[in-house]
Order: sequence, then C-alpha cells, then structure tokens
Amino acid sequence: MGKISLIIKREYITRVRKPAFIIMTILGPLLFGLITVAPVLLAQVSDEEKVIAVSDVSMLYFSALKEKETEKIKFVYLPPNLLTQTLKDLDKSNYYAVLDIPVTMQGDYNQIKKHTKIYSIKNVGLGVQSHIENVLTEEIRSRQLETSGIDKALVDKTLQRVNIKPIEVGEDGKQKQKSAELNMAVGLTFGFLIYIFIFLYGAMVMRGVIEEKTSRIVEVIVSSVKPFQLMMGKIIGVGMVGLTQFVIWVVLGIGITIGAQSMVADKYDSQQVAQQATQAQGLDQGQIDEMDSKVESAGAMEQILGLPFGKLIFCFLFYFLGGYLLYGSFFAAIGGAVDSETDSQQFMLPVTIPIIFAIVMMQFVLNNPDGPVAFWLSMVPLTSPIIMMVRVPFDPPMWQIAVSMVALVLTFILSTWLAGRVYRTGILMYGKKASWKELGKWLFYKG
Repeated sequence: MGKISLIIKREYITRVRKPAFIIMTILGPLLFGLITVAPVLLAQVSDEEKVIAVSDVSMLYFSALKEKETEKIKFVYLPPNLLTQTLKDLDKSNYYAVLDIPVTMQGDYNQIKKHTKIYSIKNVGLGVQSHIENVLTEEIRSRQLETSGIDKALVDKTLQRVNIKPIEVGEDGKQKQKSAELNMAVGLTFGFLIYIFIFLYGAMVMRGVIEEKTSRIVEVIVSSVKPFQLMMGKIIGVGMVGLTQFVIWVVLGIGITIGAQSMVADKYDSQQVAQQATQAQGLDQGQIDEMDSKVESAGAMEQILGLPFGKLIFCFLFYFLGGYLLYGSFFAAIGGAVDSETDSQQFMLPVTIPIIFAIVMMQFVLNNPDGPVAFWLSMVPLTSPIIMMVRVPFDPPMWQIAVSMVALVLTFILSTWLAGRVYRTGILMYGKKASWKELGKWLFYKG
C-alpha cells in the first residue's frame, strides 16, 4: 500500500503543478459562464437598429407593424409608387430591407402569404423575418375575427395556456413545489459532467501509460513495484486530480452564485413580492403582468434553493469516482496493451459503447425517470454513473440508489482485477499489436 501511495502522490503532484491545470481550474467556471453569457452580450452589441421600409397598398398592416416596433426593428412607410425606384437604389439607401405588401383584400391570409415579399441586399435575419410574420399573422387573425363578429378578447382568453404547478406531498403531509424542467436541467448537467470527466481523465490515464511504456520508463518502475500497484496508483492519482479540480470549481461556483444572489436578493424576496401581488387590485394589466412575472421569478428561485444540494453533490462525487475508477481501469488496461494511441482505437469503441449508450438514453429516462428502462439502466454499473445521476433530482427511492452504488463498487473491484491481469502482461509487450484474442489469453495467463 505504501508503494501505491507513492505512485498516487507522484501522479497527483506532477499534474496539479502543471500550468495548464492551474489555469483551467481557475478559469474553468469563468470560461463556462462566459460561454453562456457571451452570445447574449454579443447579440446585443452587434444587433444594430434595422430600418425596414414598408410598401403597403391597403395601409391595413403598416400601422400594426409600427405599433409592434422593437428597440432594434423600426418601420417606415414607403409609398407604393416609390417601390420600384427604392429597390433599384436599395444598396445606396439606409434601409435594412423593403417589405412589399401589394394586397388590397382585407384579412385574406392566402393572398398575403402568396404575394408579400421582403427585399434586402443581404440575407434577412431569422429574428426580423419571424417578427414581421408574427405581426402580420396576428393582424390578419384579428381582422378575420372582427369581420366574423367574434370578440377577439374572448378568443385570446380561451387560447390561454394552462400551467400546472406540481406539488410533492411528503410522508408527513408537508407540501413542496417541484419543477420537472428544473429537475431535467440538473439531471442533464450532472450526467454530462460525469460523461466528460470519465472520458477526459480516463484518456489521461491511458496516455500516461502509453507514454511510460513507449519511453521504456515503465521497465524501471516495475522493477520496484508490481504492475497492479502501478496501475492502481495511476488511476487513483489522476482521479484525485479530477476531484480536486471539481471541488475547486464547486467552491468558485458557489461563491459566484452567492455573490449574484446577494445582488438580486431584494428582487427575489418572495414574501415582499407576494404582498405586492395581493395589492394588485386597481392596477392596470401591464402592472399586474409585471407582478405575476415577479411572483414566478420568486417561485423559481425558491425551487432552486429547495433542491437537495447535499444529496446531489454526494451522489455526483460517488458516481463520478465510481464511474471514473471503473472506466479508468479499462483505459489503463488498453494503454498497457498498445504501443500508441492510434492502436488503441480498436479497443476504445467497445469499452465506451455503454457510456455513449447512456448519453443517448438520457432523454428517454428524463421522460419517465421511474420507468423500467430508467430503473434497469441505473442498476447496470456500466451505465449507472450517468443514468442514476439523471434520476437523482427526481428523488428515486433510497434503496435503488444504495443497490446501484453497491453494484458499481463490486463491478469496479471485478473490473480492476481483470484489467490488472491484462495490464501486467501488456505493459512489457512491445512491437506486437494486441488483439482481442491476445487479451483473452492474458486474462488467464499464469505467471
């Protein structure tokens, strides 16, 4: 055990001292946040004001478009007799595009759809096109209802979407609001994190073994330690590197979250918002909608804060370590059996198929987290690290989590024993490409 601890220490210290590890550990959460926020910020910066000239023969639709202007989309009226000349000089004008509605038939959707065109020098953005289409569709619908003598307000009221709030009732009768969307988001996030970590650090183990094997350093090392001790030291050492990085990310993430929460604490004070909502009588519809929005925001924040973070983090750490150790032993065995990463491809695919299958099945599990497919996939150790983490936010029975954990530990012990037999033979084999038949012989080789 002392020799294994020395190998673990060497693998751990060597990797955590690398500048790449330090930089990515510190910048990782910041880069992830930047990737999430950057598209929105860039869209706001680069999205300049777009002026669209509207040639509307009937004058029925320009007013509707004008009323639905946004900060970035503006409409100006273009007399129909100037349309041809404007199109000729479009590249010299300040117009982003020219919208031509040459239809005089009031409320005729088919005619509008057939004849309305938008001209531009460059491709019209999907957001602009969708905005115009939505405004025209709504205006046509309103005029058709008006022509038919149907009250539009009544129709809008009947078309309102019903949002059901799921409430979980505990054994003590205590009620707690749940959110399927939030649970799905949390499950997907943790599932993908485990998938990425297993591949990232498993491949790191394999590359380390291949490098030591090709440089013949391993011949010196195995003269002092047993091959099995070397394999276990590498797997655990690299796993501790990954765990260290994750813990630092969690601490930084919590710090950033607490800081952001303190900045918006007043905004999401649910009690204050609820009191304001009760005083909404006498307010106009816009103010009432604003109050409803604040109440929904407060409810969302309460749901996030109501997540079982302790259980989620414990399960994530267990399945991250269990899944990594299980697949890490496979990757170490592959690294010992081949002389280069190119030769490893024939062994990588069969080993990684179960974890890739788990990623594919995540969507089915999310649709029915307590179904038989989700249950059995969360019990099978090759897929349980991902599938059970997808299920944990949905609060599966504790006995299922316990059985899944025990099965994962037992399978890791078996896989480590099998991988060790392949590793001890393959680590000193050079110049001969291993095959599945050769690996089978190494499993039962006595020596």
